[in-house]
Amino acid sequence: MSAKQPASPFDSDFFDCAVPLTYAPPTSSETSYVGDVLLTNNLVFLSTNTTIYAIDTTTHQSVWSMPTSGYLALSEYGVLYVVETVSGSASTTGNVYAVNVK
Repeated sequence: MSAKQPASPFDSDFFDCAVPLTYAPPTSSETSYVGDVLLTNNLVFLSTNTTIYAIDTTTHQSVWSMPTSGYLALSEYGVLYVVETVSGSASTTGNVYAVNVK
């Protein structure tokens, strides 16, 4: 008998959450998270109030960062879109960035 294979990433058992990812931002000025966390096969994207990070899901180490905060979205083509926020605020600056992360 084989284990059930999830049909899509939206199935509740698609990701093995037996070992939760923990990550502490490296500076004391990072006091809050902004927006949603994005999860891919090997990376977790998150934004603090000062910096956006790509965290390796195996090592739990930052492999990329961007010195801004914002709301994140990831396209099916590997483009990370960032709607920049004012540091320490939910207000946006009007800037939108597109970063190729593939």
